[in-house]
Amino acid sequence: MEHEQKDLEKGEMVLKAGGGDYAPLAEGEPLKMHIGKTSIVETDNYDRTGKETKLVVPFVNDEEGEGNGQVYKKWFTPSLNPKGNLAKLLVALYGEIPAELDPVELEGKPVRVVLTNKERDGATKQYADTFLKPAQDQKPVDVIVSADEDLDTVKAVFGDDVKSVS
Repeated sequence: MEHEQKDLEKGEMVLKAGGGDYAPLAEGEPLKMHIGKTSIVETDNYDRTGKETKLVVPFVNDEEGEGNGQVYKKWFTPSLNPKGNLAKLLVALYGEIPAELDPVELEGKPVRVVLTNKERDGATKQYADTFLKPAQDQKPVDVIVSADEDLDTVKAVFGDDVKSVS
């Protein structure tokens, strides 16, 4: 599978020590999460005869304790087709599939996510699998801070409802 390569700009990707702190979370249980910064990726289509655009949606774990802040990304075909995977997420968020959607509007929205374990490349990895409407105590995240912004400075201005995403 061939992906389009893009040159990095200074500050676009900042690597930090301690990346091995991943904690497996409970499989099959709804976990409180919010949607982080959405993006797109160009990838080969299913028969490798051309390219297609995928919508990348990161789900940030809001559960207290181990694994808080971990991100689980899911790639979606950007379509409002009722049989598509994106439709399942939209129904969890809105109760129905909207007539029109700008994916940036998903950022910060709360949702409950059920993870599934899959064997891949000789290791068990966790993936966002099922989406449920937010719990009553979940609220939207108003401000999403990228990894290159100072979280403490932004919290001083906007309050503690600020979340950092990478």
